[in-house]
Amino acid sequence: MTRRLLIVAVAQGLLALVCASCTDGKAGSEAPLAPVRARGNEIVNEYLKRDASPFRRSTVSIVVTEPGGPGKRYVFESIRRQQGGETRTLTRAIEPPDERELAILTIEVTGQPAVTVTYVASQKRFRESGTGRTFLGGLTSQELLGEWDKYESRFVAERAVGGRTMHEVESVLKKDRDSVIHRIVSLFDAGTGLPRQLELFDSRGEKLRTFDMLETRRIGGRDVITKTVVENHVQRTRIAFDLIDMTFPADIPSEVFDRTYLQHLGR
Repeated sequence: MTRRLLIVAVAQGLLALVCASCTDGKAGSEAPLAPVRARGNEIVNEYLKRDASPFRRSTVSIVVTEPGGPGKRYVFESIRRQQGGETRTLTRAIEPPDERELAILTIEVTGQPAVTVTYVASQKRFRESGTGRTFLGGLTSQELLGEWDKYESRFVAERAVGGRTMHEVESVLKKDRDSVIHRIVSLFDAGTGLPRQLELFDSRGEKLRTFDMLETRRIGGRDVITKTVVENHVQRTRIAFDLIDMTFPADIPSEVFDRTYLQHLGR
């Protein structure tokens, strides 16, 4: 996959990003294991429920800053459909103009690994990849998509942050699942159910990423994250996401979510 297609993959994941935060992890640790697991999973599932919608269309601005270099801005459009345990998301570049032919389709089915599909025009064939691939800025598609079903979550503590009540949740990779992300520690806003910060760790306990959701607003009767900043502690890159627009259409033509639609984009 080329660098330009990697940019699209990053945009796609972050448009549907699941995020949250980390604290010292001590408070609440003496609670019975089963109840805290149940509550932790309930908090995550409540967020996913609130985020769900039959159709969603988003436009986002992304500024990528690498060490020692200026930031570069991109704009992407993302179109999502959720039906019967399957989520399909089409993302394509709008700006800069020379990136407009780029597009990628992500297919997520409950209980199955997510798949990203691109069309390589020069080879006249489709290309599929899993979620462990590293994309622009050193992020993996798995962390961008979330894939919370890979983790067992437990409630850690209730905290007051900036005058709001937050639920701290620790999510640990299940023994039968595979990921470089071994642990996620999150803060969910108790009022909106939205994640507000998250930190990702590898199996050695080293911090990989920090996601900060800095702004939210009400759109279409929903609380929506509108600004996110990602710090990659391994590659020292910074990616800033700003939501330009979001709507919840009553319907979107089904052909938009078919892999063959990728062949027609950018012509």
